Amino acid sequence: MLYLKCSTAPRRCRHTCKRLASRVTPLRLTSLALFFWIVTQPSTLWALQVHPAPEGLFAHQIAHLFFILSMGILVYWLQSNNLVRERGWRFVQLSCILFIVWNCCAFTGHWLSSKMVPEMFIGATSDVDRRLIVSRSPTLALAYYFLNMDHLLCVPAISFLFLGLRAFYRQARLEEAGEDGY
Repeated sequence: MLYLKCSTAPRRCRHTCKRLASRVTPLRLTSLALFFWIVTQPSTLWALQVHPAPEGLFAHQIAHLFFILSMGILVYWLQSNNLVRERGWRFVQLSCILFIVWNCCAFTGHWLSSKMVPEMFIGATSDVDRRLIVSRSPTLALAYYFLNMDHLLCVPAISFLFLGLRAFYRQARLEEAGEDGY
């Protein structure tokens, strides 16, 4: 094992004043090689999740409703307990609001997709190159198109959740440093 000396003064370091610099083991190297081999050698694209009708769609839609309810309760709880005064909780609350909007869009998009007829598309249902024909019903087609871009809401929601958790971590580190008398 390789260790580096801690850059802080020994009295400040709560640990053993030694940090692990680097450690390459055959297991880690094999795991990394296997991961890159799996990622770079896909034989089939499984990024699209299709639920068999009707049970899979019903269960999925109920999960969206449950998630909306859960996030709504969390937003209410944060607001009623005045926790949104702190930066981390504000980020978490914003994340919850974006998750609610995302779930509403996803729920509506799934419902809309079940109402669309196969003649509105070119290509097979499971085909990645499936195309939407806008001229048949422009309003329905545009709503379907934009509601399927739900990642534009989900990714920022996850990012705000990360920022909130990072603010909690930083606050805990500052409080821990304050208790140690630095």
